[in-house]
Amino acid sequence: MSDTSSDFNDLDVPDDDSEYNYIPGNFYDFECEPGAPESDGETDVNIRGVEPYCNEPLADQKWLEGYNKRQKEKEEELGRLNDRLTGKETISNWCNCGHCDVKFLQNAYECCCCSDMESCIEALRDEWVLQEFKSHPQCITLHPAYKNTCLERWSLRLGKYRTIDKKAYHKTGSEEAFMRSVAYREFIHLVYDRVGKNRIPLPACAYHSIRKKFQAKDGENFTGFQEDENDDTQTQ
Repeated sequence: MSDTSSDFNDLDVPDDDSEYNYIPGNFYDFECEPGAPESDGETDVNIRGVEPYCNEPLADQKWLEGYNKRQKEKEEELGRLNDRLTGKETISNWCNCGHCDVKFLQNAYECCCCSDMESCIEALRDEWVLQEFKSHPQCITLHPAYKNTCLERWSLRLGKYRTIDKKAYHKTGSEEAFMRSVAYREFIHLVYDRVGKNRIPLPACAYHSIRKKFQAKDGENFTGFQEDENDDTQTQ
């Protein structure tokens, strides 16, 4: 077997198909420098009576009002998305691209149509896309680069096998889970170019297309999109 094939088999990615915009890898442990003191596992933040975050400014009333407003809007939006997931709101009522399906969706965050996502709309109206189609497609899965970028196995295998921190990782789960993970990341690059460490869910049509192509094996489950736990504290 060739060295290339061997290298691919040594790749490592988590056992699930994480919905991150990058693939978090398993990093090598770095040893402490000779003579460096070993940690006893306890934090020293309380040394000399210093309390964690004691110098952080307290939230004022304006900030609290804004935070509470964002939380309420977020809960209302999540409720609407959950109605889509459960079928309370029919697909025909919220899908305008004609390719959304809830069959493989795992949570409410994934129940968005690409027609409601500004970056998907912009990608479909790109000058190169219009040159090929004459008019922009109605669904992001019809983008001329989508199939080769997100659904072709060898294209995904030859992707940049690196984490966002430019470190190597190794595949530990099934190849189908690995393919899904890379496909999610490649979709983000196709539509958003780069989003750093931010997490952004794909549209329902893309999730369905990718998961239908690279299906979960026996005993394997899809991993739904997980919102960044820090999103609730971000200001707008």
